[in-house]
Amino acid sequence: MKTLTFIICLFSLLQLSCTAQKKSNTLSLMDAKQNEHFSEITLTKQSRGSQESFKIQGEYIVYQNNNRTQKKELKTSDWNNLNDLVQKINLKKINSYESPTQNRFNDAAPSSEISILTDQKNTYTSKSFDFGNPPAELQELYHEIIRLTQDFQTKNKPSIPRRL
Repeated sequence: MKTLTFIICLFSLLQLSCTAQKKSNTLSLMDAKQNEHFSEITLTKQSRGSQESFKIQGEYIVYQNNNRTQKKELKTSDWNNLNDLVQKINLKKINSYESPTQNRFNDAAPSSEISILTDQKNTYTSKSFDFGNPPAELQELYHEIIRLTQDFQTKNKPSIPRRL
């Protein structure tokens, strides 16, 4: 009887120990993922003869168009918002997200991609997608980047001469 009680107690202790270790490992993985913040996000836009990039880095947004560069300050609240949006994305799967449209292949839309550099020096890059139509998993982040870079985009549109 004592032997049976001893075996049952030993089995129970082993079971509790394994369960606690599994929970600890799961929490460690979650903490590691949530602690990986971005240090730089780049949205590139390419078409024949034109290349633009919007790089969000630290306190600034840097816009490059062929050989011209512009810079503007980024608010801390915008930086934090971007970090929250990056946290929602599974960065390890970012290069598997499929584009909903294929217009970039016949020059109907510029080709774009998003690249995220984390503070742990890991770089994650999406597949190319049509500018204006990102994969569903990247839509929130994409639209926030577009909102933050809208000043650059409207300043750089060529003016259309009016007919009299």
